[in-house]
Amino acid sequence: MNLRPDPSARQTACMGHDWFQSVWLAGLLLAGCAAPRPEAGGWARLAPYQGALTADEWRLTLERRFVPNGTGAGFLEVAPDGNALVLGPMDDKPVQFATLRYLPTRPPDAPRPALPPGTRFWRSLAELGPATPDHPLAGVHLALDPGHLGGAWGKMEARSFSFNGDPAVQEGDLALRVAQLLKPRLEALGAQVSLVRDRPGPVTNDTPASLRSAAEKEWLASARPPIPPPGSPAREDAITHLAELLFYRTREIEARAQRVNQVLKPDLVLCLHLDAAAWTDPQNPALLEQPQHFHILVNGAYSAAEVREEAQRIALVERIASGAGDEELAVALAMAEGAVPVFGQPASGYSLPTGVALGGNGYVWGRNVLADRLYRCPVVFLEPYVANSVEGYARIQAGEYPGTREFNGVARKNVFVEYGDAVVAGLVKYYGQRSVAR
Repeated sequence: MNLRPDPSARQTACMGHDWFQSVWLAGLLLAGCAAPRPEAGGWARLAPYQGALTADEWRLTLERRFVPNGTGAGFLEVAPDGNALVLGPMDDKPVQFATLRYLPTRPPDAPRPALPPGTRFWRSLAELGPATPDHPLAGVHLALDPGHLGGAWGKMEARSFSFNGDPAVQEGDLALRVAQLLKPRLEALGAQVSLVRDRPGPVTNDTPASLRSAAEKEWLASARPPIPPPGSPAREDAITHLAELLFYRTREIEARAQRVNQVLKPDLVLCLHLDAAAWTDPQNPALLEQPQHFHILVNGAYSAAEVREEAQRIALVERIASGAGDEELAVALAMAEGAVPVFGQPASGYSLPTGVALGGNGYVWGRNVLADRLYRCPVVFLEPYVANSVEGYARIQAGEYPGTREFNGVARKNVFVEYGDAVVAGLVKYYGQRSVAR
């Protein structure tokens, strides 16, 4: 869910979804958004991708999706009269630049050059074997990543609310339930399915308590005078909140990335979320009178500040060169085609510099968030519903019921089943286009 008090705010070095964040975050603004640790591999990660794309392919992909409006200037230069992509200065050697050699030419519709064995763990649609008549997802390894945290952790993430004594609406719990119900449905269609998070609590072994010392250092490094003295409520509250932010927005996503990249190694990660909208009055929240909406995210729309960070620049280039960016966009477009008729929800999205529209359908957007950057495979985020609207809240409170019930004059399955129907329709639309073994 994504309440955006300030639609132009950049928090993409963190988790990227600012759901139900309101006045309590004021104490964190001094320290900003906790930065992730350096990503493993460094420039050596890019060595297998020499000659992966032509100069024109690099230019178009960067300009249209990853660094729109020239945000890569000086750090991702496609020299028209050169023979290599210039990747900007290295952090530890600021006068040295890295390069990635162009592919001289590639005929239209010709496949990309084969990568060295073991370069990536995931398989594209073209690399999968055939489907079967009853199993359109045969051979596909899918990882379902229920967004955020549930249970006792939901309130810490500011992703928990209710009215009139109703059960709390918590994105982490809702997304986990969708994943639990969806897993056997996808397996019945032939997929291998893993859950990145299979319980309400975190994947990381870190806790806010274990991160308090790091949070205090970060807070002190960026706090502005006058700095509250040790033990003062203002200081203790700010450090506590920053430790929590470091826990659930950074360490938790890093732990999930480690699980995805080193243990699960799927062909695709589907990040399951539910959206929301900004409260009209954060001090006195009330359910919103607005229709449901839906959008899909893939990696893209890096800001100039993000491109300057070496780790982000490496991840960006690898996503393009490995083909993960093309694959996830193809999945996202098929997902929109299959899921939109199920949800029946209009598109929602962003504007530059926060996000860039992709595919021309209004539903698919590029946005740079930590998970879709750290997961080294195709990643697609789903963001349906408006959880804090009158209709969204009523449907969530209705829970899991059989058949259909009427909401705003329309017969609807419960949100957990409907969400699953949409995912199934999108995945079958994409992976079902393979040849069928008989």
